[in-house]
Amino acid sequence: MKLTAAVLGAVLGQRPDDAIRPVIDLIDNPTPGRAAYRGGKPVPFVVGPHDEQDAENLDHLAKGT
Repeated sequence: MKLTAAVLGAVLGQRPDDAIRPVIDLIDNPTPGRAAYRGGKPVPFVVGPHDEQDAENLDHLAKGT
């Protein structure tokens, strides 16, 4: 387990300063409106046929309307 972690960490890992940079950039320069991210990459809100309606339902529930 330690060997695997050491090898994968060296190959796939990032320095903490480099890994946190995208998050800091998002905080310093937020996207107007709503946005979703996985890591530093934007991801769409709507990916399936019912996602749009689900998002509207959640919005109404959150607003209490």
